[in-house]
Amino acid sequence: MISNKTIYLKLKLDFIQQKNHFFHSTDNKNFKAIGPDFNAEFGYWKGSRIALFSYNELNDGGSAAFNFFHYNYDGPK
Repeated sequence: MISNKTIYLKLKLDFIQQKNHFFHSTDNKNFKAIGPDFNAEFGYWKGSRIALFSYNELNDGGSAAFNFFHYNYDGPK
């Protein structure tokens, strides 16, 4: 569970070694992995879709309020 008011999300894609991973951070410096590596294989991978949502494991309902969203693309140079 993350209780900070600000959270940073990162996706690292490595199509050569097929080791793609999601990360999160509360200080935008120290990122922790979310789940295991995953493959993005030709024919199945449709690209990452950016979305924010609320997920409640304890009971039905819940909410999340997002005041700010910034997308930073570090694509090929």
